[in-house]
Amino acid sequence: MGRVRKEQQPRWILKLNPKGQATIPLEVRRIFGINHECREIELVKEGAGFRLRPHKPDLPVHQYIGFCAEELGQIDDPVTFIQELRGRDSQKRDT
Repeated sequence: MGRVRKEQQPRWILKLNPKGQATIPLEVRRIFGINHECREIELVKEGAGFRLRPHKPDLPVHQYIGFCAEELGQIDDPVTFIQELRGRDSQKRDT
């Protein structure tokens, strides 16, 4: 009877450019939930290896919660919130 192979985990090879930058494959970004809203990842040393995870810094609007209405604590997208306050279409973002 032959050995049962352990199911191999997916692997990706990242190539570094001369500046030391790497492109993270789309499939990996989807797994981590990294999209246009999350543009940073955190690299954490764990034992003999590293772990990547999405990094979502606190939104700037959260520093003003003590000065504003309690509802501001529930705001996920301050840009859309301000645009809606100004009466602009939140679907069209100003760039």
